[in-house]
Amino acid sequence: MTVTETATDNATLSRFFGKAGYQVRTFDNPQPLNRQGLIDRLASASYMPLPGSVEYARVVEGINALFDAHQTAGKVIMPHDTTVYYGRLSEK
Repeated sequence: MTVTETATDNATLSRFFGKAGYQVRTFDNPQPLNRQGLIDRLASASYMPLPGSVEYARVVEGINALFDAHQTAGKVIMPHDTTVYYGRLSEK
């Protein structure tokens, strides 16, 4: 796992954590997905066409082609990062 420190300073977070401040860490969090998991993951996006539509069928056809071209042992890896903001809460 790779840990990356970022230099993010958001006014809302600064107000929330107060004088004690906060730290930010970003972790690689790849998602291994089988064919159906990839379809389901992409189908959950707000911009995906609705199931049953012609557009949805075309997108799923493309997803299947990409999966077939890039899968290893029945899985593909979707790169993903998780960013954590943490610190002690203090009085303002």
